Amino acid sequence: MAEAPRQAHLTSHSPGEVGTDFESSPYDELAASRNGKQRCRFVDEYLITPVAGEAVTAAGYKTRNPRQRGWELMCTPLVAAAIAQKMQERMDRTQITQDRVLNELAILSFSSLDDYDIDPVTGSVSVVAGAAEYAVRAISSIKCTVTKDEDGTETRHTEIRLWDKLSALKLMAKHLGIV
Repeated sequence: MAEAPRQAHLTSHSPGEVGTDFESSPYDELAASRNGKQRCRFVDEYLITPVAGEAVTAAGYKTRNPRQRGWELMCTPLVAAAIAQKMQERMDRTQITQDRVLNELAILSFSSLDDYDIDPVTGSVSVVAGAAEYAVRAISSIKCTVTKDEDGTETRHTEIRLWDKLSALKLMAKHLGIV
């Protein structure tokens, strides 16, 4: 994973004079290196589209084989470290972690229609006692239709749709190395 953020160190250059030396981050070192501007652009594009060949093209590299160039860039230790740094910064900023994503996928994957109760009078949907309180997050949509019979009697039909369980299960299995 990414390194911890680098710290600033106070140094004394001469008596009474205090300066600040900053240890540079991998991204800063990359920017200062040869072809640094374009390699930083590659890092930024890779964060948007984590496909090295596409990031190479988006970063403006002129190459006949973007996949090969992407592989070469990904094998460069400074580029790999800069990508790890930027990914860690994004995770810290957004508070989106692998655990949160897996937990949300688990909610979708293991949800059941048995977790919900439909009020026949109002058509409203509620989570049944004993079901997880977050079960409502597995609902994709609720559709309630009211029809009137010839004698004026109203009938409510409520349809609950859950998010796609199979896709969520596939993503979880892929992440966990089960597939």
